Amino acid sequence: MVAYLTDKNSIGGVIAAMTLEEKALLLTGKSKAMSNSFEKYGIPAIISLDGISGINLNQYYMEAHTQNQLAENPDMEARIRAGSEGMFQITEGMDAVTEVTEKGYRATNLSPEARKIVEYTNKNMLTNGKLPSSFPVGMALGASWDRGLVYRIGAAVGKEAAAYRIDIVLGSPNVNIQRDPRNGRVFESFSEDPFLTASLAPEIVKGVQDQGVGANVKHFAANNQETRRFDINEHISERALYEIYLPGFKACAEQGVMSVMSAYNSINGTPCAHNKWLLTDVLKKEWGYKGYVVSDWGAVYDQIEALKAGNDVDMPGPRSISPILKAVADGRLSEKVLDEACYRYLCAVVDIIEMRKTRVKDFDREESIAAAYDLAAGSMTLLKNNGVLPLSKSAKVSFFGDKCDEFLACGEGSAVVVTDQKTSLVGETVKKVGPDHISFGTLRPDADAVVITIAASSSEGVDHSDLELPEEEKQMALAAIRQAKAAGKPVVLILNSFGPVETGEFIDQADALLWVYYPGMQGGRAAADILFGDVNPSGKLPLTFPKRCKDCPAYGNFPGACDEVYYGEGIYVGYRYYDLKDVEPLFPFGFGLSYTKFEITGLQLSSDTFDLNAGGELTATVKVKNTGDRAGAEVVQMYIADEVSLLPKPIKELKGFEKLMLAPKEEKTVTFKIKKEDLAGYDSKYHTWVSEPGWYRLLVGNSSRSIACEQRFRAHGHSEYDFGPDTMMARMLNCPEAIEVIVKCFEGIVPMEAAMEQLRYMPHMPFSAVWSNIIAQKVKAAGRDPDKLYAKVCGSLKEIDTGEQ
Repeated sequence: MVAYLTDKNSIGGVIAAMTLEEKALLLTGKSKAMSNSFEKYGIPAIISLDGISGINLNQYYMEAHTQNQLAENPDMEARIRAGSEGMFQITEGMDAVTEVTEKGYRATNLSPEARKIVEYTNKNMLTNGKLPSSFPVGMALGASWDRGLVYRIGAAVGKEAAAYRIDIVLGSPNVNIQRDPRNGRVFESFSEDPFLTASLAPEIVKGVQDQGVGANVKHFAANNQETRRFDINEHISERALYEIYLPGFKACAEQGVMSVMSAYNSINGTPCAHNKWLLTDVLKKEWGYKGYVVSDWGAVYDQIEALKAGNDVDMPGPRSISPILKAVADGRLSEKVLDEACYRYLCAVVDIIEMRKTRVKDFDREESIAAAYDLAAGSMTLLKNNGVLPLSKSAKVSFFGDKCDEFLACGEGSAVVVTDQKTSLVGETVKKVGPDHISFGTLRPDADAVVITIAASSSEGVDHSDLELPEEEKQMALAAIRQAKAAGKPVVLILNSFGPVETGEFIDQADALLWVYYPGMQGGRAAADILFGDVNPSGKLPLTFPKRCKDCPAYGNFPGACDEVYYGEGIYVGYRYYDLKDVEPLFPFGFGLSYTKFEITGLQLSSDTFDLNAGGELTATVKVKNTGDRAGAEVVQMYIADEVSLLPKPIKELKGFEKLMLAPKEEKTVTFKIKKEDLAGYDSKYHTWVSEPGWYRLLVGNSSRSIACEQRFRAHGHSEYDFGPDTMMARMLNCPEAIEVIVKCFEGIVPMEAAMEQLRYMPHMPFSAVWSNIIAQKVKAAGRDPDKLYAKVCGSLKEIDTGEQ
């Protein structure tokens, strides 16, 4: 009887029945978006497609083209598998994909090859002819600071993916940290801050997978630039990896994300798909991740090294499997490695088989529209307002800038979404004030406000050399501003960009500035509702907005040279750097204005002490009141500052936040929990997290530079930094308790006054070195056992509570 995949208990039997070639094929893509199927074992093909901003229909056109080519050339796949042709050689007729992409799915004048792509797409994907919805991008999700809204986006995307018969949504989510705003894909990820990222990203995983579709987190890890992305070697400290670049991935792994995508780049000399420390030691062993690892498309440069490192699935295909077969034959690759990879992948396949049984067959467009609108409206960030906003419903408005008619809804590349659902700022304004109250491209003499949309596009594959706006956009804006100011009209700037841009030439002349990010299909409607006061803006910056490109933390270390880049800023990414260097940003992390005012007061702690050894927690409560006359939402942000630490730490770090809606004059209490891990930093010497005893400050406000109230508390207990063999003499000599221990233990053995004087000339030597080089000889000369005395001294030193200092 042939083994058949029915549940997870059947996986072992299926793997045992498979041939070596079948295992290799199982772990290697069949086409651009599809895995290999094995009907005799009950293993279906799995479809994987981008992305969390909406389904990438262009990718499906490429998949359709590949499948058509394979069907028309039955021996092509076999030749590639055998190694007689290189990987990804299905390129003939790719111009047909471009034709469909440019002309559109419903075009009537398509070539025969392009028509075949449309027919395949109709048959296998589109639901009742519906095009995908376009949702706000990752940076907008971060700007919402709203876990519930982010979950709704995940759920809406999951339902559409289910209806389109997609099994795994790639990049759901993208959690790469926004190291530098010049990154061409900076718009795809949540934030410069690991805590905000790790708090929101799991909501996408839950939202997608609750709809019966697998989620995929990418790009593991530190895929923070597009320049030389296939071969860039990133030099990153272990501490920066653990504190900044890995927390978002860990949060998604703990949430049970179905797959993790390994990145193109190398970390400290090893490509991510070949990096055993990253994929096996950290992801699978340290974090206990049970899902499977799939490469970014083409990120496996050496199939054998990737499998040995823990990269389970190599995408896309078809590509030759002969290197795998040969490596097993000559003993360079154990078949057990293939078996483990097959097991991880088939566990996901079993889940997908079950998920398919309950998936929706169609999706509710209105549900998608509602999720897209609420997130867009909840993320747009009002950065400046001299009182011109909100506009009156009787206002006369002059619009400038092509994107007033249609915002850039998404970025280019794998994040692009082809849709017919976009809304227009001009069109939505007409609905509010009537066509007679607007002009587009000309200044009305009776205009109450001039609204200028400035756009800056961005794409996968290309970084920005600076943060300058496109010249044509800049000149258009400057000309419109001059015209408006000459006529005495207030100016409202709308920034429709991938990230921060330099605004020095016009920011002072703007009466209001609204950043809409890449807001998806409902951006026009959401922006109009904010401009006219139907929605009170509540978005907060998920990254620092610099005054100049030169102020960015990675300036000088981005994008590197000679195929290498050094993360010289270490853990000081984003606001951590601006605080450390005392650099004034244009707008700080967490900042965003409202049409109402809030007060944050009455911060109280459940205790002014924290026992590190007890594993408990502190509770902090703070009152938030809407003191204005409009309902609005505020994001209360909690930061923690370690006043004095042996491990250098940022001035403060985000460790909690809550977004809450308040009616006029309403007051609510927000509660935060502070745990031991919130006080910790990663020590790469000990390869562990360390929570130090000592004084801390709890800071609560509504941005990283706007702290409304604070309280101090003291942490007591022991840590890796207790006095001991590794302690530097300078630290011991500055501690009366440590000196007392040393004097007491050495009394009558070593002349302490002379010894202490000598030790002052060795401040940066550890106690162990001073002992072995100086003290041990004197102890032995006095007839005592130096090893026993050393153990006694170290034991006594360890009992000192360094939190009292």
